[in-house]
Amino acid sequence: MLVERLGAGLIVAAVAALLIGCGPSPAQRVVRYGGHALRSLDEQVAPRYTAAHEKALADAATLVAYQREMEPWNALQQTMQTTYDAFVAADLALEAGGEDADALRRAACLLAALDMVAVRLVALDVPVPAALSEALRFGESFTGRCVRDAGEGEP
Repeated sequence: MLVERLGAGLIVAAVAALLIGCGPSPAQRVVRYGGHALRSLDEQVAPRYTAAHEKALADAATLVAYQREMEPWNALQQTMQTTYDAFVAADLALEAGGEDADALRRAACLLAALDMVAVRLVALDVPVPAALSEALRFGESFTGRCVRDAGEGEP
């Protein structure tokens, strides 16, 4: 009974927030959809990467030939790892500090990384997942900039 009341209360609070315009900000949407995109993309790409690896292993006569054939897939994998790191940084920054300058910058860096993932997917003729397209669409209204602070590593 308490759970039902609590559930109903949460629904009312969510609807009220939507009605008064307290929905997620563009930065929060980029992070939310970016996380969904990475999860979806990993599930979609992993079997294709494995198939490309098996084909390259069977076809390539040398290690150099194998590496050349796998280069686009390895580039996608590296870009996805970088994007995951950007997602974690943006998510933690938004959770810790709301939408301060650092959180907005990290969300912008996530957006830039997601865009690079989309570029790599198109180069491999792999469909761009809907969640990735949504994150990029929400990013169109996002005004943050991905810039590196002095003395800081890659964004």
